[in-house]
Amino acid sequence: MAWRQNELEHVLATLKDTGLAEIAVPGGGCQVLGPDDQPVIERALQALQNNEVAWLGFKRVLDADACVKSTGDERFPTGSATAEPFVYFANAEGELVCSHDYNDRDRFQMLDVTRGPSMHTDQFAGLDWVSVPLKARVRVVIFGACEVARHLANFCQAVDFDTAVLDCDPTFLNEERFPTSQLVFVDFNALDPALVGPDDFACVLTRNHTYDVEALGCALQANPAYVGMIGHPDKIKNNYETLKAQGASDEAIARVHAPIGIKCGGRTPAEIAVSIVAQLIQERRG
Repeated sequence: MAWRQNELEHVLATLKDTGLAEIAVPGGGCQVLGPDDQPVIERALQALQNNEVAWLGFKRVLDADACVKSTGDERFPTGSATAEPFVYFANAEGELVCSHDYNDRDRFQMLDVTRGPSMHTDQFAGLDWVSVPLKARVRVVIFGACEVARHLANFCQAVDFDTAVLDCDPTFLNEERFPTSQLVFVDFNALDPALVGPDDFACVLTRNHTYDVEALGCALQANPAYVGMIGHPDKIKNNYETLKAQGASDEAIARVHAPIGIKCGGRTPAEIAVSIVAQLIQERRG
């Protein structure tokens, strides 16, 4: 989960008022911050407000002696610069904001958070590195609780997407099949475009393609960041013609990824879901 803005604002205000503040560290415990850490929190707040792809990272010292004496390969023959824990800011462009000493080995570890929180934390003895994202998680809105959707929701969770699944039948849409998703019961004949936000990714996967036209029409009206639809090319073409007759523009139709997913030869529901989540990752990465 991304940091909430009010939490960082409280930390910053406390730093300014008293010169000291505590911030929760992922995995447990707290980090005490001093006046020198103020630029880190200010930059993190800026990133949060701008929804940048960025992280707030933490150096956690587990054994002070091992932290500075442990050695790695020929690239990093020395230990960490100090036995001091600290907090820092990093973003996808490689920007670092840190008010404490660090060396090349530390920098390598600090920037590893741009590949995802807690990468390679076990490479060196005496410390580890953890982080939390500052960018809000993208929500994937899945129209239809089919078998492909069930696998897709699981894969999305594993790669840090939030998911909402829309269907009309509790036999298919339930917590047992979608334990990590928001469940939204809908009437496919009266879908509200407000169900889909401008930053969402919309995936049209209705069971037996029964409501693909209605779902895609709703998604196009909502104009989210991404729209994809499953189906055979002939079926997709017919859906497009139906929507155009209902007033959908060529420009809107051109935005649809259909058939949804990257081409990888997938045939089973799980394989198709893999191809879809791969495309969603591509879209998220820009």
